[in-house]
Amino acid sequence: MKKIILFLTVFFGVFSQSFGKQSDNEQLAKADSLFAQKHYTESFELYQELVFDKQLVSNSMLLKMAFIKEGMKDYGATMYFLNKYYDRTLDQGVLKKMDTLAKNAQLQGYEFGDRAYFSNLYQQYYDLFNVLIFLILSLLLAGFLYYNNKSVTAKWSFVAASWALILFWGLELNIKVDGHRAIVSFPKTAMLDAPSAGGDVVGMIGAGHRVEVVGHQDVWTKILWEGKAVYVKDHNLQLL
Repeated sequence: MKKIILFLTVFFGVFSQSFGKQSDNEQLAKADSLFAQKHYTESFELYQELVFDKQLVSNSMLLKMAFIKEGMKDYGATMYFLNKYYDRTLDQGVLKKMDTLAKNAQLQGYEFGDRAYFSNLYQQYYDLFNVLIFLILSLLLAGFLYYNNKSVTAKWSFVAASWALILFWGLELNIKVDGHRAIVSFPKTAMLDAPSAGGDVVGMIGAGHRVEVVGHQDVWTKILWEGKAVYVKDHNLQLL
């Protein structure tokens, strides 16, 4: 009896997953069809559900959603989807697009350079980079064990190289390459000097600006704006 119950549980689990995947594919096909017919509002709603509710994301979908929002002059959402696309692909073409759009819309926080490029490259291949360090460290350990009783010079060379790599790895794991970033998503977002409704409003910030996130407290996010730390409500930001 238990074997039958287990079999049915596995069967229906696999069936439901297959059905869910088929349903998602049908929804994606419908969204692509609507986009091709220039029914952008309807297609965006379907894409949005797939991306945010079902975690089904593709590079093509991000570009199409950015295109739709740019046509609606919703630069906050446009920059959000372009950022997500760039983080996945490091496409220099979309980087130029973001730079042009930021200049035309007078948006801040989009200064791009070699440091930003290598930072994104590092974050994209973070796991692979650490696996590579681990493999090199394993090879050094194997070399140390092999030469332990054969060559004193070679043995201590492996020891020195291993400790240098361990030190570098420790620093690499703890270093902060870039802070978390976010896109302002609300057209008129108040910036306060304290994480409280009773704080003083020190300025307003529009949608589309990209800011660095440096802290969080309750429903408030601490960001850097023009070199100063200010607080905005969480729901006014889209984290990258």
